[in-house]
Amino acid sequence: MRRRKFVAQTIAGTVAAVTGGLGLPNVLGAYGSVRNSSPRPLQRLHNGILLPDPFPPVLTAFLDGSTLPYYLLAPPSPILINVGRQLFVDDFLIESSHNLKHTFHQAEVHPEPLISPGDDEVSTFVRDSGLTVVSYFAAPYSDGVWWDAYQRRFRAWLLGGPNALKLAESDDGIEWRRATLRNGSEIIMEVPQGRDSGAVWIDFQTDDESARYKMSHFNFTDKKNWLYTSHDGLEWPSYWDPAARTAHYSSKPDVPTGDRTTFFRDPFRKKWVWSLRDVIDLRESGGLEFNRVRRYAETADLIGMPEATAANTPWMIAHPDDDDGAGKPAQLYNVDAIAYESLMVFMLTIWTGNERLDVDTGTAASKSNAVHVGFSRDGFHVSRPSAERRRPFIGPGEPESWNEGNVQSVAAGITIVGPEDQEELFIYFSARENRLVASDRLERRGRMGLARLRRDGFASLDAGEDRGMLTTRLLRFDHADGFLFVNTDARGGELRVEVIDENWIVVPGLSLDECIPLTVDSTRKMVAWTSTQSVGRMRGARFRLRFNLRSARLFSFWVSPGLKGSSNGFLAAGGPGYLGYQDNVVQSPTGISSDSSLPAPFALLSNAPNPFSDETRIRYRLVWPQTIELSVYDLLGRRVVTLDKGDRQAGLHEVRLSGAGLAPGVYLCRLTSSGREDTIRIVRSR
Repeated sequence: MRRRKFVAQTIAGTVAAVTGGLGLPNVLGAYGSVRNSSPRPLQRLHNGILLPDPFPPVLTAFLDGSTLPYYLLAPPSPILINVGRQLFVDDFLIESSHNLKHTFHQAEVHPEPLISPGDDEVSTFVRDSGLTVVSYFAAPYSDGVWWDAYQRRFRAWLLGGPNALKLAESDDGIEWRRATLRNGSEIIMEVPQGRDSGAVWIDFQTDDESARYKMSHFNFTDKKNWLYTSHDGLEWPSYWDPAARTAHYSSKPDVPTGDRTTFFRDPFRKKWVWSLRDVIDLRESGGLEFNRVRRYAETADLIGMPEATAANTPWMIAHPDDDDGAGKPAQLYNVDAIAYESLMVFMLTIWTGNERLDVDTGTAASKSNAVHVGFSRDGFHVSRPSAERRRPFIGPGEPESWNEGNVQSVAAGITIVGPEDQEELFIYFSARENRLVASDRLERRGRMGLARLRRDGFASLDAGEDRGMLTTRLLRFDHADGFLFVNTDARGGELRVEVIDENWIVVPGLSLDECIPLTVDSTRKMVAWTSTQSVGRMRGARFRLRFNLRSARLFSFWVSPGLKGSSNGFLAAGGPGYLGYQDNVVQSPTGISSDSSLPAPFALLSNAPNPFSDETRIRYRLVWPQTIELSVYDLLGRRVVTLDKGDRQAGLHEVRLSGAGLAPGVYLCRLTSSGREDTIRIVRSR
């Protein structure tokens, strides 16, 4: 493994320097209201969108519907759909529609927290008022939650107590257990000076195996964000190792970074992005002295950041309509983002301006933070539905509940679970509960929660009994073959599709009348016509799709290069049914192919208990249906017993091995399929 030498870099420039002391009306303007006067060169993204490079300096409110990003004002023609499912989170894809309702959906919060702090995960401090705050905390902040395709399990990096990074793991994303180092410690990194928010990212695009996992955290003492790398996400360098960390500032060297700074990966542009927390003074325009805002810095090299100085620019501020009427402007507390299918999904933690957070006044309510969702097609301009502005995507629970407030986003944090035709998004978040147990003592608990959403279910186009019609803008794909898939709920109704060429002529054989109606609820369903199931003849051509719905919902569509329905899109933080960060597994009439550098299409999980005496449970997971053999061998390679054999469906499987007749000792359990194998060691105790 290669070992990098890290060098400290600074991110230069300040908000004041770029905005030039603009007043509130301009600062809270629409995208593009604050720009450099000189023209910017344009570069073309792989999906055909033109975007400024570097991005112009813009400090902006979220869109309120009166102004739009450039790619919505003037969409490219045709729109390339080679990459990812195409979601209806804005009007980018829509040429016209009739009798359809555009609905935006909230995530459904799991009733109980998934991870709660132990009694040892506690810190205590005394406020100036004399109030003692006892804080129990075990949750991502933002840290990160992933389906780790290399370790073949869900993993959640946590702030555990005042100064510790910890790791929890899970087989299903719901039941979690703490991971430990070889010495038995649950603390995988300790920050003696105290840590705040951080981020953990699995880098699928690096060639440096020693830097496969990247992590940052904010240090309370020196006000820097320190960056580390790891080969497995569990073993990290010592905090004090100067060769293993890089310091990053948010502005000039004498101006420290903010405490809610995180980073994320934009794989479309192959850039790392720092979501930099900063504050601005809005007193002259009637606002708060300090209002939390975001600045943007991008780089191709997260460690060296050679491009950071040129790219650092003001970015986003909360919209005035985000406040809750309590008399104070809303603030943008944090921004996390991740690539999902054909776009970037932004998790926007917004403080609504409610003053209940002041515990010194005698109230115990947590901060009025909630997570809102935004979407971007260039990684910089973020839009969200104006009608839903005050309704959070993941909001707080009832007073005195485990998630009563301070609901915040998690780095990565969106995973894909379930059978391929009924997939869900598991979206993780952190939340807090405050209890005033005495007049001078507040107890605070931070936990990890889960919200669930249908796959692609951020928005849908809905039709009632009266038929609705949607016609897309001109599209193009370049796959060698093409199969049209949709994510739809057409139970009790139907969905049909026809293909129209650029001259508005229906393509023969691909008309509405010839389309076999879909009447199912499926997150992955192929569209077929009476004479064909392929739209491959449209390869390289400009065409439109016309959807006809009755009592149905349409969430997304895509053209897949194979029969399996892979989208070639990005998979957020992954999922058990996928091999990595991109949906590029192709199942065709000639077989299955995938990127050989990614993990195998099955996983033999560890057995429990191990060691065992009477019986142990052995589990394995299949990405797709396949023929398998699961057998136990002794150390001489002799087969002892075959536990499972034959054709098995995709998903999690479990078999039991009896200790009866097995001599004490070490055995090898081996799963084989399609010429590949996976092996674990099991121990029969005395």
